[in-house]
Amino acid sequence: MSTFALRSWSCSLALVLGFSFAAAQETPKSGETPSSAPAADFPYEGEVTCENLNVRLAPRTDAGTGVVAVLRQGEKVVAVGSTGEFLVVRAPRGATAWIFAKHVKKEADSSGSVLVNDAPLRMDSRAGAEKIGALKEGERVSIIKEHLGWYQVSAPPGVKYYVAKKYVRFLAAVPGVESDPAARIEPKALAGGSDAAALAKMREAEGLVAIQNALISEKKFSEVSFGGVVAAYKEAVDLAKTDAVKRQAETKLESFAGFDRIFSITQGSIEATERLLAAQKELIESKRAKDESKFDACGYVDTVGPLFYRPGAFKLIMAGKIIAFIKVKDGDEDMRVRMNRLYGKYVGVNGPVLKDPPGWPDHKVVTVESVEELIKK
Repeated sequence: MSTFALRSWSCSLALVLGFSFAAAQETPKSGETPSSAPAADFPYEGEVTCENLNVRLAPRTDAGTGVVAVLRQGEKVVAVGSTGEFLVVRAPRGATAWIFAKHVKKEADSSGSVLVNDAPLRMDSRAGAEKIGALKEGERVSIIKEHLGWYQVSAPPGVKYYVAKKYVRFLAAVPGVESDPAARIEPKALAGGSDAAALAKMREAEGLVAIQNALISEKKFSEVSFGGVVAAYKEAVDLAKTDAVKRQAETKLESFAGFDRIFSITQGSIEATERLLAAQKELIESKRAKDESKFDACGYVDTVGPLFYRPGAFKLIMAGKIIAFIKVKDGDEDMRVRMNRLYGKYVGVNGPVLKDPPGWPDHKVVTVESVEELIKK
């Protein structure tokens, strides 16, 4: 890959990873004190009181704990339980999990059914990844993509998600919902009010962001596209009924539209560079083939070393194989000096050819009369 292409990818990656890092911090707003949710019977609706609140796959804050979404100040969550300093909340829109592909029968519509009982759901596509849930035989899954024998699926309701308790303020009890992490809550109950559709669409966008970040982590840069994220935030802007939610959606739209432009430009540059390199390679190979037809042997110059019965002081090699031994005529010191200077160079030589020299069957020796440096490797 060219230096330009590498620099372009580095720029894009730094911007995206920079955003991901900024979004992954629980950041209280300036002048605001984090507020703990008061003791209350679950389930209840709460409001996020910090600027960015991570939704995690485990009740921990270490770097190895997966973050599936980031909630913004003012967004609502439905808490269905607690553990230590964390609330157990309903899965956000776009949350995913991984399941071993052999445990699922995939169908044409990208859905599937589980083939074994207690099939583990894991944080990522590794057999040793943290288990975050399990499915029973016959349960249905929605498949997002396949990777190295694993399926990424939409997280079923049985998967638990966690947020820091101190950054959620109690609003009101949610009647008619079981106090169970697996309970399903309709988006309307989560978002509440007239902005329900806009907030649901923004959560959908967050899920799409998580998918793109996973591609970046896997270094699949050519597959990265924030187009779906941009489209989701555009819909959120149109659906928003209050100024606060509309501004929030517009800010995210502007940010991800920028990311999308960066990746589109970079991917275009990479594709153009790859086409240019392919054309150059084809031209070089064509020229090499044409040059080689004019010589008795072509290859990279190397010395033979202290071999017994060596048929020549030099040899030409290609891909680690000896193409020909090169013999310098006795007394031709000028040619010997020239061959030494051409060490490591790609050359063509002409001269009398001896096939199958003694002790070296299936080889040939060229007594060099002329040598020409060709294409450098």
